[in-house]
Amino acid sequence: MSYPIRLPIGSPAPLGSVHHPTPTTWELEMHYGVDNRINHDLIDKVFLKALDLVEKDWRWSTTEVGAPGALIIVGKKSQQKFFSNGLDYERISEDPGFFANYFDVLIRRLIDFPMPIIAAINGHCFAAGFVLALACDYRVMTSGRAWCCLNELEVGAHCDLPWLPS
Repeated sequence: MSYPIRLPIGSPAPLGSVHHPTPTTWELEMHYGVDNRINHDLIDKVFLKALDLVEKDWRWSTTEVGAPGALIIVGKKSQQKFFSNGLDYERISEDPGFFANYFDVLIRRLIDFPMPIIAAINGHCFAAGFVLALACDYRVMTSGRAWCCLNELEVGAHCDLPWLPS
């Protein structure tokens, strides 16, 4: 594979890109708008596609069981203000099946990924963006000004988390 891979492939305005900085690390950088709000496109055309590409490349590059490797997920590096500002409510509110068919699928895929995933939180990380970071194996955060918040807990919103084991 030739890196970087801009996603969606062939798009003039990529929503994300996958880099391969060392033989055992891959990096997924989100480029979706100003604040990487999560919606159908970011999940389907960037996250799930990137996870498939990285896993395939990792498995192809080794025959060793438990071979080293890690995926780093980071917000847009050129702005360093947002990792993810949560859901894109305008887009997802039109789809009552968004959580079951998209978001939960992504979270489950992150949790089940065969190599460690590191959330490199390089800016604000709110709501669903924070859930995304929590689904990673490790989290590191900028020493600059940034907040992590799951404000739904503060307002008493019902959170059904079907991807957690019962």
